[in-house]
Amino acid sequence: MRHLIWLACAGLFSTQLFAAPLTGLSFEHKDWQVSCDNTGTCRAAGYSRDLVSVLLTRVAGRETSAKVEVTFAQPTASSATLFIDGEQKGELTPLSDGSFSIQFTARDAFLTALSQDNTIEFESGGKRIPLSSAGSNAVLLKMDEFQKTTNTSNAMLHPGNENTDNVLLAKPAPLIISQPVIPDPDAVPLTTTQLQKIAPQLKLTPEMQCREIADEQTRTYYRIPVDKNHALIKTECFDSSRFALWLTDNTLTARPELITHDASKYENGEIARLSGPIQIWVWNGKQFLLRDQYRSSGHNGAWTLPTFVSRVRTQHDVDTDNAALQKLYQAVTDLKKTDPELTLTKLANQFTLTGEVTKFELSTVEDATPSKTKPSAEISDDEWQAFLRSPVMVESEDGSISFTLLDMDGDGKRDLIINSYVGGTGLYSYTGVLKRGENSFYNPRADRSSHDGFGPFFSENGRGANQWSEWVRINGQVYALWFNGQFGEDNLYLLRPFSVDDKTPAITIRYRYTLDTIGSSEENQPKTPALSDKDKARLLKSLDTMQDHLLKDMAADQKVPPICPIPPGTSAKEAESYHRGVPLHYAFESVAYIPVWLNEKCYIGTVASHHGSYNKGVDAEIAISSPREGEESVNGYYISGLRHVTSVKSGWKVRAGDNGVL
Repeated sequence: MRHLIWLACAGLFSTQLFAAPLTGLSFEHKDWQVSCDNTGTCRAAGYSRDLVSVLLTRVAGRETSAKVEVTFAQPTASSATLFIDGEQKGELTPLSDGSFSIQFTARDAFLTALSQDNTIEFESGGKRIPLSSAGSNAVLLKMDEFQKTTNTSNAMLHPGNENTDNVLLAKPAPLIISQPVIPDPDAVPLTTTQLQKIAPQLKLTPEMQCREIADEQTRTYYRIPVDKNHALIKTECFDSSRFALWLTDNTLTARPELITHDASKYENGEIARLSGPIQIWVWNGKQFLLRDQYRSSGHNGAWTLPTFVSRVRTQHDVDTDNAALQKLYQAVTDLKKTDPELTLTKLANQFTLTGEVTKFELSTVEDATPSKTKPSAEISDDEWQAFLRSPVMVESEDGSISFTLLDMDGDGKRDLIINSYVGGTGLYSYTGVLKRGENSFYNPRADRSSHDGFGPFFSENGRGANQWSEWVRINGQVYALWFNGQFGEDNLYLLRPFSVDDKTPAITIRYRYTLDTIGSSEENQPKTPALSDKDKARLLKSLDTMQDHLLKDMAADQKVPPICPIPPGTSAKEAESYHRGVPLHYAFESVAYIPVWLNEKCYIGTVASHHGSYNKGVDAEIAISSPREGEESVNGYYISGLRHVTSVKSGWKVRAGDNGVL
């Protein structure tokens, strides 16, 4: 496998599993500190006399790995090297903001050295700077305790053999839909009448520790309109730059609700507290909800250590996506009228990708120096320099990376799409999206404490899934139309670049098949075993009935009933084989288990499909096995049949099936 050397590999794998809300934590000891947020992600930072600092980031989950980044007080050098006990362990990968990341084997060596208190040094700018490990063990132990990895193989400190059943799984960040506000409102002092009306409900308690005023009657309160129905009441607390804020209605009749007594500013629907742990609240039309809570750490606040994170979308963006979803839904229903079997690849032709689009490819040769020559005259000098300053890295098995320049967010600057075939057992292709910044392309989807280069967006599995994608423009907005197929169900997702939603606009299409084609599992060979007319009729009935009981539609804790009748006197252990079929190769989807009768003897048929792959008929097979001990499996059949749509539904749902990115 070859790499594009100047492109930085980001974590393409992340956990998206759901559980109850989680309270974050913050802890520090000596030269190290750790913060864990409400999604389960933990970040540990260590420092050495403000000369160098390191950040370890690990998301929650059973098999997650830590990402390690390094920054220097004077980030003037273009390279840096890791040393452990005086031995060179590898070059660090430069990032666009002047920091570095520790990659792969060097990262493992670093983590081992840190847990064992070995001497860790970084050489940069001709100087070798030691990293303090004082307090690191206490911090790493706290991280393991929070993520429940203590004594497991994934522990940061003292890995063990305990099972991972109770390891903390990643949780979704809450979604806030922000609403429009009155822009740049004036803060107007309350009149005497207004103050008399509301003052008794504006309590400055001793716990707030607000600065005392000799005559409280002279304290000034201000009214700040939020929208046409709501207003903020503001008064100085500690000093003129730190004030208390209450929310009420525009008539000042609703009971004021204290938001914070230590606000630093209010601007465009956001309230910020900048002292102590930084807190940001955002307006959702009814109240101000906490958006972020974090501390800045490292030299010049290089690292962000949050204890609470969220995702924010504007109501305008949600409305835009809903309108695009409705248009896609109409296109599917219209296509169904002329093409009852639904050739969904035709849909992209209705939403062509208009705009100034430039595509180019770069060949990669391991250890070669990348060319500085523009591969296309359509790329401006400014875009090319920004590209060269962007250390995004992806893998490429075939030695070629494809790029597309396109304005995806309507800001007038072209952004970057990256496509790479990385192969592997799943024959994966990855797509990343980077937003154009001031001087480079960057990944706004990365959290605020990381500096991911390649912006992982979605993957396509070429073996073990039925997936494809097309870039489209609907109502002026650019989306990736991402398809994921299964037996009996197709899903079309509209992926908005740079969005971080857990749920995505989607069309779900359900099918039923007329499974009337039964052939040999081996081409040009007779069916084995042979089917009598009676057995064939039974099999056709089973294939029809099974479509109401697909395995994918069963609840996770639902037990599969016996497929064949269990003979009297069968032991409980032997009876287990009557509830299951045969295991399949990962390239196949297990569709259902059905009874297959052959000469009045019941066998278990495991129906397998290439994830609903369809071409003038669904591609499926039946593997036949015996539930009776001592009997060998028999052969199987190829099955197929035309499909018809039973339902088309639109809505927002969690994107499933993206094995490489989600």
